[in-house]
Amino acid sequence: LFCACQHWSFNRLLEGVPCSEIKKRGQELFGLNSRYADDARLKAQSIIDSQRGLLELEIEETEKKLKRARKKLGFPARKLKRAVDKGLPEDEVRKLKLTVRGRENRLSSLEKKLKELKAHQENGTILKVVFGGRKLWQRVCRGKTSREEWRAARRNRLYARGDETKGGNPNMKVSFNGQEFRLSITISHLSEQIGEDRLGRPKMSRAPKVEGRLWLPEKHKAKVLELLAARQPYTVELIRTKEGRYSVHMTFELKEESDPDFSRGCLAVDTNSDGVGLANVGPNGLPEPWPEGFKIPHPKNLGKFEGEFQ
Repeated sequence: LFCACQHWSFNRLLEGVPCSEIKKRGQELFGLNSRYADDARLKAQSIIDSQRGLLELEIEETEKKLKRARKKLGFPARKLKRAVDKGLPEDEVRKLKLTVRGRENRLSSLEKKLKELKAHQENGTILKVVFGGRKLWQRVCRGKTSREEWRAARRNRLYARGDETKGGNPNMKVSFNGQEFRLSITISHLSEQIGEDRLGRPKMSRAPKVEGRLWLPEKHKAKVLELLAARQPYTVELIRTKEGRYSVHMTFELKEESDPDFSRGCLAVDTNSDGVGLANVGPNGLPEPWPEGFKIPHPKNLGKFEGEFQ
């Protein structure tokens, strides 16, 4: 349902339908809650924005290819002319003609492609997008992949943005029970209407949730626990693999770090090609003596002795 809403939102955005109307109609058509419907619209908008950005890169790259193709065509074309003028054997002339024809076809296809790209740029449109993957669809057309696999790729993900006011992510919540991480997902389309509020808007029952174990790499566990404890917002994208397992992509929206506090001074480090300089700097920015009895630790395998560290 989420992927269908995303595809539908993509087409409505191209038609120029206002975002507020897309969100409202998306909720009605697909039964998703307002956040899921808005997330589907935002995902569709990000695809359009990326396609517009890629269009400029594609034009630039095609122009470079076109320049190289013209250069490649010039050499065999001149060689063919000389071969004809000198009356060289027919076999050699025929090979040169085939080479020239192939490079002319390459040049023609690039010129046609560049013309189409510039037309999209002038009209403010984008290249055709194939949900599920263009390469996979081409394999379907050649009979190398089933339509079921392509359809599965078109509807294999669920996405939910984080919300700072709700302390994380209201639709896809990550938690830790002391032993393992858990991921809880709201199934919003199974919520049922139980009445209306005083403004006549429908009142819905609490949507059911599905929960499962979430595996995290060991190196990320401490950081994720820290961010969850701080109730930082995080975005989650759930992707179903061909094997029927689920891959989870999490993105935390980190706040900007405050300026460092130098009220108690700091340890200054200066790296050089022939050594490392350390200094104990006070709050006024001037070096201070090391504490009495302090010895600078240093690795023994650097070929240095203690007196060289200053």
